[in-house]
Order: sequence, then C-alpha cells, then structure tokens
Amino acid sequence: MPVINKLISRFKKLKTSRKVSIALFSAFIIFAQITSILCAISILNFSQLLSNIKIPSGYTYLNLDIYTPEDMAVEVPYEIKNPGIYDLTNIKISLALRLNYINASNHANITSLIFSKISLIGRCKAFSKLIDYFNGTFADFIIPPLIDFFDNADEFEMVNYLIDIEFNAEYFYGLIKFHFAEYNLNLFEI
Repeated sequence: MPVINKLISRFKKLKTSRKVSIALFSAFIIFAQITSILCAISILNFSQLLSNIKIPSGYTYLNLDIYTPEDMAVEVPYEIKNPGIYDLTNIKISLALRLNYINASNHANITSLIFSKISLIGRCKAFSKLIDYFNGTFADFIIPPLIDFFDNADEFEMVNYLIDIEFNAEYFYGLIKFHFAEYNLNLFEI
C-alpha cells in the first residue's frame, strides 16, 4: 500500500504542476497576442501620423528689412496631428531659407543661405494636435549673403525664396525613430 500511496501523491503533484504550466502558458499566449495587436495598431497609426504633419501649414511671414535688423523675422506655421495611441516625442524641426536671384553685374544665378535654425518642439500627446509657429529672429539670419543680395540683385528679375525643412521625431516609446525632409520648396508657392 505505501507504494500505491506514493504513486497517488506523485500523480496529484504532477496534476497540480500541469495546471500551473497550462495557466502560465495560457497567460503567455494572451500576453503575446495583446502585444502583437498593440504593435499592429501602432504601425497603422504611424502611417496615419505621417500624413498629418504639415510644415508649413499656412502662410509664412518673412521680414528681411536690414535697415532695422531687430525687426527681421521668419514665422512658419506648422500643424502636427497625432491620431495614434502613443505620444510623439523628441520632435525636432530644422529650417533653412535660401535666396535664388540673378546678379545684376554679371548675370550669374546666385543661391545664398540666409537663415538656418533648429528648434526642439518636444512632445505631441496621443490623440492631440499641436499647432504653433516656427519662429526665427535676427540672431538666426546670416547677414553677409543678405547684404550681397540687396547690393547685387537685379531688380527686374524674379527672386525665389527656397525653404528646406527637416523633421525628426520618435514614436512608440522611442522604438520607431523617423526623419523626413523636403528641400528646395518655393516659399511663396506652397
């Protein structure tokens, strides 16, 4: 009889450990499914997120008055909509402004960088919208090319104001890092 009692107690222990194993395995499967569903939702929301970033999102203000340099300014509106379930973090916008004009003395086509600035925006929370202006002041302008422009530009030729925009951000707890850029956009044709 003691042998039979030992076998019965072993069977009861095995039955208990099997129940624990099944419970742990079931919990793992459920956790894996929930995680994969959240990853799929974040990827779908990420694709929507990219189409909801607008820089510039409206009219751009530009003041190039070198006679009163303290009034020189650039204001570029932007709109970032985050329809996702995760925050958009470490947002950084880089903006450069160039002039393309014809030199009156030698009829050369000149392109000069006159403005450059990087701005850290921070964060756009989930299911929210961030609307603001990218602001630049006199300190962000590069003055020598501006003076050359005002001294040498042909007044009868068209001037193109070109803008370069770079956007960096992180999504899904910093696991998805992305960057996109647009170069040579004509500022007044956007």
